[in-house]
Amino acid sequence: MDALYPYVKTLHILFAIIAVGFNASYAVWLVRGQRDPAHLAFAVKGVKFMDDYIANPCYLLLLLSGLAMAFVAGHWGFQRWIVAALILWVILMGLGYRVLQRGRNRRPIRRWTGAQTWSARRWS
Repeated sequence: MDALYPYVKTLHILFAIIAVGFNASYAVWLVRGQRDPAHLAFAVKGVKFMDDYIANPCYLLLLLSGLAMAFVAGHWGFQRWIVAALILWVILMGLGYRVLQRGRNRRPIRRWTGAQTWSARRWS
C-alpha cells in the first residue's frame, strides 16, 4: 500500500491545482467579456462549463483522493487534521453552493447569455 501513496498524493495535488486554477481564471474570463459585450455571452457560458464540468468535479475528486491518501498512509481514523480538513471542505462547499445559488437568483440571465427562459423574462 505504501507504493501507492506518491501516486495518490500526486493526483491529489493535481486536482487541487486544476480546481483552484480554473476558479481563479473566472475573473479573467468575465473581465475580458465585459470589455467587449459581444463576447460576454461566450465568456459566461465558458465559465459555467468550466465550473460545472472541470472545477467542481475536481473538488469532489480532491475529497476522494484525500481520503484515499489518508487510507493508504494508514492515517485513517479520527485524527484532528483529517477531521478539520473534512469540516473545512464541507463548510467551503456549502458556502460556495449558497453563494452560487444567491448569484443565480439575482443575476439577469438574458443580459449575459441571450437566453429566453422564464427567469430571463422575469428580469425584463
